[in-house]
Amino acid sequence: MHLSAKKQEEGGNASLIPYDLNGNLPSPHALTTRLLVVSSRPYTGDGRGAAALRLLHALRCSVHPTLEQLWSKRVPLLVEHIEENNEKSLRPEEWEEELLLLLRETLAAVSDNAWVCHFVTEMCRQLNSYNGFPTEK
Repeated sequence: MHLSAKKQEEGGNASLIPYDLNGNLPSPHALTTRLLVVSSRPYTGDGRGAAALRLLHALRCSVHPTLEQLWSKRVPLLVEHIEENNEKSLRPEEWEEELLLLLRETLAAVSDNAWVCHFVTEMCRQLNSYNGFPTEK
C-alpha cells in the first residue's frame, strides 16, 4: 500500500503496474481474486481483511481503469464496516453479501467480456488452492 501511495503521488500513469513487463507479477485478475477471498474472512490472520481491501483500493487503477470511481467509493465503506465491527458482531452472511455486491458492481463497471472471462478463469484456477479452507472456498 505504501509503494502504491508513493506512485500515486507521482501522478499520471506512474501508479499503474506494468503487468506485461514483468512475468513474475500476478495478473490483476489473480490479485483481485486473492484479495477478495482474503477479505471474505476479515478477522482471520490478525485482521488481514481490512488490509486486503486497502490494498485492493490502492491498486484499483492497475486492476482496471474503470474501477477508479466505484472502488474509491465502495471499498473504503467496506473497510469502515470491518473496523466498526468485530468477529462476534459481524454477521458472516451479511458480509458475504456485501462482497458479492462489490463483485457484481465491479463486473458491471468493467463491462469488458475479455477481462471478465480472464477474471472468471482465474477464480476457477484458484479454487483448488482453497480445498483445505471451505469457508474461503
